[in-house]
Amino acid sequence: LSDEQLHKEIFESKKVLEEKLGRKQRFFCYPVGNADARVAQVVRDAGFEMAFTMGPAWTRSPEDAFMAPRIV
Repeated sequence: LSDEQLHKEIFESKKVLEEKLGRKQRFFCYPVGNADARVAQVVRDAGFEMAFTMGPAWTRSPEDAFMAPRIV
């Protein structure tokens, strides 16, 4: 996605969920677990507190909060 499309999808999805659920959305899960530093930064900018990828590992440091592995 372009930077503009990426920003729009993440910010608008968060807004829609918050409106429908009536509460702040704190966590994000990357579709299919795929993300890179550019995507993680947009998720951060959108106001999420943490985001999950997929993989067999543990997150131990704060800088990992937007690339936290999720075991499925």
